[in-house]
Amino acid sequence: MSAGRLAVAAIALTIVVVGIVWLLGDSRPAPNPTTVPTTASGLASPGIIPTPTAAPTPAPTTAVSCTREAGPLPSALASDPCPDAVLAVELAVATVRLPIERIVLEPGPFYCDVLWPGVGSPVVCYGVMVRPGQFMHAWASFIGSEKVAAIALGLDLPDDLTSPGATRPPWNATLAAVEVPPAGWVMP
Repeated sequence: MSAGRLAVAAIALTIVVVGIVWLLGDSRPAPNPTTVPTTASGLASPGIIPTPTAAPTPAPTTAVSCTREAGPLPSALASDPCPDAVLAVELAVATVRLPIERIVLEPGPFYCDVLWPGVGSPVVCYGVMVRPGQFMHAWASFIGSEKVAAIALGLDLPDDLTSPGATRPPWNATLAAVEVPPAGWVMP
């Protein structure tokens, strides 16, 4: 084989190898993923873009106070409602895009649609028929803000709560308000 033919074969082989590498993509290992700083609910903190050199930061700690329904409950509602209710509140206030400082959950609805009880004159209204364990309400305060969120929680209950195998359905949470509460209101 002559030197000219050998050079042409070497160039052709180089072109084939470069073409294969180009078609298969970069074979270098991918860089290690970085941890994105998160809020208490586990969602990415707003405005933070992960970079390979970013170090993880601890999520702020949320204080939670949850009061369960007193008295006997149907078997389907006998389990602890608090873990799922806290998650529902965190998801409901995620749109506020502020880190949660404190969550307070209490049994029952916001009676008479009073979001900030204990402030002003009592509202005259007639109580509604409420099944024990069907409703909860909550307030969430935020780090660095005077605003407080009021959240209503409810369950879509089946007709028979005592049937074998009946379990608690997921909480439906409604963000009723996000505002600076009236003067004199104190979060329980």
